[in-house]
Amino acid sequence: RARGATLTIVTAWELPDPYLDRIELRTHVEDWEDEGRLVIESELTTWRADYPDVPVEIRIVHGRAAEVLLAASRESDLL
Repeated sequence: RARGATLTIVTAWELPDPYLDRIELRTHVEDWEDEGRLVIESELTTWRADYPDVPVEIRIVHGRAAEVLLAASRESDLL
């Protein structure tokens, strides 16, 4: 809040089986994104109440967690 920044929450998903992962990516990506958003939103309830003036962006990204977070950190001012 003091920095006037947007909080960006990034989470990644990928199935351990490459074949099933490709199928899910083609057929159910919206389901994974919707479910991820619901989980994050439920965890943010208290924080949003305490800091209503902090804008929040939620990103649900397909890929390996380390790679997704590394890519997201490239455009961040603070981690």
